[in-house]
Amino acid sequence: MFRNSSAVTTIPTKLIVYVIITAIIIALAAVGWQNVSISITESQLEKELGTLKVELELLQHGTPRDLGSSIAPEGSKKVFHLGVPSNVDYISFGADPDPDGNNALLDTPQSMMTDAEDNVIFYRVQGGSKRRIIMDAGVNMREGAYDGAAWVPSEKVQGVLVNGASDVDLEFELAADYDAGMVCTLAHYDDGVEMRMEPDGANISLESAIIGGGYQTVVLKHMEGASLKLEDIRIETLVNGQALPMQLNTLPASGAEGYHWVGGVLHSWSKPDWDSGETAKYSIGKNNAVLQPGDYATVRVIYKHSGYVISTSSGVVEGE
Repeated sequence: MFRNSSAVTTIPTKLIVYVIITAIIIALAAVGWQNVSISITESQLEKELGTLKVELELLQHGTPRDLGSSIAPEGSKKVFHLGVPSNVDYISFGADPDPDGNNALLDTPQSMMTDAEDNVIFYRVQGGSKRRIIMDAGVNMREGAYDGAAWVPSEKVQGVLVNGASDVDLEFELAADYDAGMVCTLAHYDDGVEMRMEPDGANISLESAIIGGGYQTVVLKHMEGASLKLEDIRIETLVNGQALPMQLNTLPASGAEGYHWVGGVLHSWSKPDWDSGETAKYSIGKNNAVLQPGDYATVRVIYKHSGYVISTSSGVVEGE
């Protein structure tokens, strides 16, 4: 007897197709809900922080506390209850905790500045993009530190970071350091973290620039400050105010175009860091520049990523 088995084989095929279509619909719905959730939270924060923005701007018309006097009366204050939803990465007042945008807080490399914008509120919702709320230019946000008697600005100029799901009461006080000519909105809040407001600094001295033995040798010495990762810096040399056509842009190195040799801690055989007390040397090639006795040489040590000038030192070129 002849039997038509096509129906038997098509049933599981249809089931597979239905399952796949259902899975696609569920996945699209999940993605759609995630986007909706991000938008809802961003709208909530924009409204809440927008209200806080107005309150902080109004606070600037109050009376500041004199930070130079231990008996000065309190400055004008504002207490604000901030509810932070569970899908918020951070809210930061006066500083960007993620300037490199890699979604990892507080891992800012040594060579990069944290954006210090005293009058900006930064925030980001998980899965969303970094957003900013800009306040009036006169708003100068500062993280506080309690010294046992009163709230004072933290030793390092820092913003205020709130991260993680939490409800927090933030108290802001108008305060002034009249000797420094500074008025700030001081947060009575210590976030327990240290945001890098500027790259680590160091004092690099131009020890000598000497013409001798057919070489034009520059000697630099790390006098004090942070250890510098050589791969993060470049060295720029100027003669009588004019930059050399070729610079030391890639370090450490055994040599470079336009130079006879690179030595000291800058040499590729050396260790990767330039520490206090260590000397760096390089000899400028004749095709790069010909130094003359009495020329004025300036050397700048610069962070490559941010362009931040770590140190500038100058001296007069000496002859044989």
